[in-house]
Amino acid sequence: MKNLDELLAEGEVLRSMALYQLLRPGSRVDSEGDIAPYTGQIEIRVFKYLNGARTGEFMAQPYLGMTYSAADLIGRGDTEQEALYAMLDNIKGVPHERMFPDDEDDE
Repeated sequence: MKNLDELLAEGEVLRSMALYQLLRPGSRVDSEGDIAPYTGQIEIRVFKYLNGARTGEFMAQPYLGMTYSAADLIGRGDTEQEALYAMLDNIKGVPHERMFPDDEDDE
C-alpha cells in the first residue's frame, strides 16, 4: 500500500479538519439605531497535518465566512485539544473587530 507522500504531488499537504462553533453574547446596533442583544457565531477549524513537515501537528484558527482570523490568534499543539485550548486562550476577551480585521460586515 502506498503512503500519502506517494499519492500526493510534490508540495501538496493533506489535512483533516474538525469543526467547532463558538457562540459569543454581545450587542449590536439594529437597523433603527437601537442597541440590541446579539449572539455572534465564530467557526473554529482545527486541522491535523497528515503528511509533510508538520505531520501529526494540530492547528486551530477562528474563521468567519470567508475570513480567517489574524495569525497571532492561531493555537498549535500536539493534540486537537491542545491546539483548540491554545486558540481559545488566545481569543478570550478579544473583540470581533480585532479577530477579523478584514471583515466588512460589521452590522
